[in-house]
Amino acid sequence: MKTIAQIISIALHPFVTIVVMVIARGWQHGSFSSTLPAVVAVGTIAILPVAVLILYKVLTGRWTTVDAARPIERPTLYGVSLCAVFGLILYATMKRPDSVLLPGCVGIFGLLLCAWLVNRWVKISLHMAFGSLVTAVLIAGGSIVGWGMLALLPALAWSRLKLKRHTWGELALGVILGAMAGVAIHVGTG
Repeated sequence: MKTIAQIISIALHPFVTIVVMVIARGWQHGSFSSTLPAVVAVGTIAILPVAVLILYKVLTGRWTTVDAARPIERPTLYGVSLCAVFGLILYATMKRPDSVLLPGCVGIFGLLLCAWLVNRWVKISLHMAFGSLVTAVLIAGGSIVGWGMLALLPALAWSRLKLKRHTWGELALGVILGAMAGVAIHVGTG
């Protein structure tokens, strides 16, 4: 069962769910070829720096898991993530100010900032936060992919509990924070 939980956790990692959202929203507003630049920007500006941090921390033994499972590991994760998303906000402002990418980046920045601010007291599940953010954005935007994400959220919650990464409260806070950010993104994209 632990292997299944690990597979679910990897398949629904925030890196994956964000790319799913960018592709699904892009298809709603154009074609795959018009979505590709946004996917590349998100991948290189936001995801790559965080992935390099995670890889470095795990390989050097400074983190026990790729999830930054201990609360003490989270400030570095949040710092690099916030800087990377801020870089994506700057890119979107300069290159694509009218795209749905900009409100999405601002919403994600807000989500990460809130999670960082409360990290002293609670380690919010970023898997659940990003899963519910993506679900809210896609359902509110009329994408069927959002309903698929909604159906997967219980399995994701189970996997995070099975792997002993979070408590029910941390999962619930992640869902609430993510849903709020997702609604804000939807409102921002008008």
